[in-house]
Amino acid sequence: MKEDDSVKINQLEEVFNNELGNVYKTIIIDGEWGIGKSYYINHFFEGTNAYSISLFGINSTEELKSNIAYSINKRDTINHMILTNNDSITINLPFLEIPLPKLQKDFDSIIKDNLNNGNKNILIVDDLERKGDNLTLKELFGVISELSTINHLNIIIVLNSQYISQLSENDRKIYSDFKEKVVDRIYHITSIDDLAIKNISDELKYENGRKYIIDIFKETRKFNLRTLIKTINFLNIMFDKIDLNKIGKNQINILIECSLAMFVTITNNEYKDETSIKGQALKIYWENNIGKETETYIVGILFEVYNSNDYSQLDDIISLFNVRKKEKIEKDLFYCSLEELKTRINYYKNNVMLRYNSSYNIFLFIRELSQILFYMDKYNIEEKFTNDEIENSIELYVKRYDVTECDIFDSINKIQKNINKTLGIEKEMLQDKIILKYVEYYIDIILKDRNNPKYIEQLYSVLTNNLVICDIKKYDDALKKIIGNDFFIPDVNNSIDEKIWDCIHIIFDKIHFTESNSILRSEFLNKVNQIYKSCNEVGKYRLESLANQYCFEINNS
Repeated sequence: MKEDDSVKINQLEEVFNNELGNVYKTIIIDGEWGIGKSYYINHFFEGTNAYSISLFGINSTEELKSNIAYSINKRDTINHMILTNNDSITINLPFLEIPLPKLQKDFDSIIKDNLNNGNKNILIVDDLERKGDNLTLKELFGVISELSTINHLNIIIVLNSQYISQLSENDRKIYSDFKEKVVDRIYHITSIDDLAIKNISDELKYENGRKYIIDIFKETRKFNLRTLIKTINFLNIMFDKIDLNKIGKNQINILIECSLAMFVTITNNEYKDETSIKGQALKIYWENNIGKETETYIVGILFEVYNSNDYSQLDDIISLFNVRKKEKIEKDLFYCSLEELKTRINYYKNNVMLRYNSSYNIFLFIRELSQILFYMDKYNIEEKFTNDEIENSIELYVKRYDVTECDIFDSINKIQKNINKTLGIEKEMLQDKIILKYVEYYIDIILKDRNNPKYIEQLYSVLTNNLVICDIKKYDDALKKIIGNDFFIPDVNNSIDEKIWDCIHIIFDKIHFTESNSILRSEFLNKVNQIYKSCNEVGKYRLESLANQYCFEINNS
């Protein structure tokens, strides 16, 4: 076998036309999932004597041979079958299972009848790494080796070698031996198929969006044609459900981008709910661009639509677009007349404060509130917002604030930037509510995984940051949870992983820097002393060493 080649996918045309069958008999096409290997190969050989099978889920040589026979002789294979005592097999095809009587005619004869005809035949064996667990590589390669001896048959094996490396040592050796003895050449695909991208995108019913989806798909660098196909299919269904004339071209493009972002996120990560996929979309698709609050809101709705198949929820997005049109206010409040200002105040109160407005994120909401309150005070406007109205409206937007979008200190900085310096009460109120939401979020995660250093550190960074928290009593319920769970101090009595020991150090270190009269510090010392009394000798030694290191006193009497 010659050395492996790295090729662009369109260079396979020369391989198939000039090398396969003339120079090489059995080759491997290797590349990442979704890069367009199968699409390109099947499209290239369409209408020729090429037969394709997928190994996905195939669990026996009998099933493998039946699938090969069915593919090679689709029309005539049925004539080679005889019903016998209800003994049957199932042919697995994409999205379809066809139960067929067990093949009674000898497999070799079926192959011989159809392939030893002097014509050039191609067998495409796809998804090698997705074979069923019960079909061993030794059995699989035995069948392929047998087929490779047929004069007029050439074999293309399509796989993703990244997953071959995850096989057992024995399977990896079998694969290596097979490559050396049977395979003539391996081609590693290094680029996605542009023609495939265009052909798939041409299926989008909204013609003006085809170039746009190609552009943003390529920009993501997350090349997976299955993701693109799913996005196109979803968009076509969605566009059938809504009146595109009610929204503009830019807004349609937002729907296209958010749909692609959703499927890229689903492909690249696990997801649990609307909140998690919104946070992950920022990390995976927009790479933590914190200016994408509207887009992540839309991704959340689309995810619910995709999961529930309830397209009525698209009305929320259309409403969002329409509200944004109406609420696009370019004029700064400074340039408004008194009457214009009063009109704006009235609109803001009725459409933003007293009810949640999905076109506002927490920072946009508080910025406008801050500006309006400032000018209401400067111009002595009689109609005032009550403290209850302000607090309730802040609560309204904090409830919907996604803490996965940016970390606590980024959030506090954004609050600082968006609030007029003269408005201390509203700023403090909002900060407290945001901080509490983060604290509760970290507590919930740690309760599920008590030994996670990342969230332990984040929790204690928030709790012990004096610039953020002035009065720990405001977090009384959260504090009770922390105290009730022994401050999340892991078990010190038994064998300890290094990461778990890091967790303990983080906790002691953060508490060490709190003020001596801090409620958090005093409760922590009480809890440490309680834990100490119930420890074995190993645990006591460890706690004593920590206490000495971080200047805490333990009552060991």
